[in-house]
Amino acid sequence: MTGDMDYGKLEQTFGIRFSQQEHAILTVNAADLLRADAMQQFLDEYAPLLKAHTMDAAGAIFGSTFGSFALGYQAAMSLYNQRLIVSPEQITLQLISMGTYYKIAFCMPEAVEAGPEGEARADWVQQSLASFYSQTILPLFRSIADISGIPIGHLWGQMPTYSNYYIDYLLGQLDDCSIKNRLADDYELLRQLDPAIMERPKNPFTVKPRWIEDLRDSNKQMRMKNVCCMYYKTGSNDYCFSCPKLKESDRAARREAAREAQLAAAATGN
Repeated sequence: MTGDMDYGKLEQTFGIRFSQQEHAILTVNAADLLRADAMQQFLDEYAPLLKAHTMDAAGAIFGSTFGSFALGYQAAMSLYNQRLIVSPEQITLQLISMGTYYKIAFCMPEAVEAGPEGEARADWVQQSLASFYSQTILPLFRSIADISGIPIGHLWGQMPTYSNYYIDYLLGQLDDCSIKNRLADDYELLRQLDPAIMERPKNPFTVKPRWIEDLRDSNKQMRMKNVCCMYYKTGSNDYCFSCPKLKESDRAARREAAREAQLAAAATGN
């Protein structure tokens, strides 16, 4: 994954589209969502589709979609050395039905800027990320927090969950060691950004991962989510297995039940 920009890969992996879907449930320009009335209308329509019990849950889940979008922006630089030209005015969000669930697609023009090579590249990456997070993500997070009531720190807290997942995923997909190294180096540059850019006391991407035993395989470890994603407020009332709010005794019980079900299925051939 290097050379010319693979727009299809960005759409498939990160939900970044370069054309709008005709039959979207809702289409809105990101710049409009900086207005309180537009964000209120969006969340009012989004929350029932999520079966969200509270507006803060809708805000948290909406905010979480920016995790994959942000990593798509960074992946374009790391994999192709090209920067997507994005600003709230250039981004259109579409709420799309996938049959059994709903997703947010981020639509924008096929506009990119080639990055430099050599020593100048690190500055270009950091300046690009600083601009992206301060001028695109931060204003939208402020708006989500203001209308939904979810603390803006919670929105930032969700970002490392997604970034760690996608960095691991991409590293596992790559064969070219030079691109792997560039991806890892660029992620470290993100972790070195001044937290003031995000109006945080600490850079949220520097949080240390916490590991738990995998749900079904005792020989594997998985990351605990950095903060609760608040899906438990959308119907089931159950915390995710990797939620930091879940009691360890409940996590162990859920792990045991999953493994018993796995053994039973194997015994019956299902």
